[in-house]
Amino acid sequence: MSGDTQHPLEAYLIKNKWNYSEAGQRFGCADTTIARIIKGNRPPNKALMQRMIDVSKGELLPNDFYKLPASPKPSAA
Repeated sequence: MSGDTQHPLEAYLIKNKWNYSEAGQRFGCADTTIARIIKGNRPPNKALMQRMIDVSKGELLPNDFYKLPASPKPSAA
């Protein structure tokens, strides 16, 4: 979810032709919440994440909302 990569939630909205307002209505949150999640300013809370998973029928998953830490480079043995 770096600046070069499209956020999975944004890709889902584009695929379904939803704007932030419509997504907020379908997921039960404010359109500004959708914007903050896509910008990476905050992940959805547990209840909202569950609604996103349910509404998307599993197309959106928890890993779509969190950046994993970079794994250390393995050292030569």
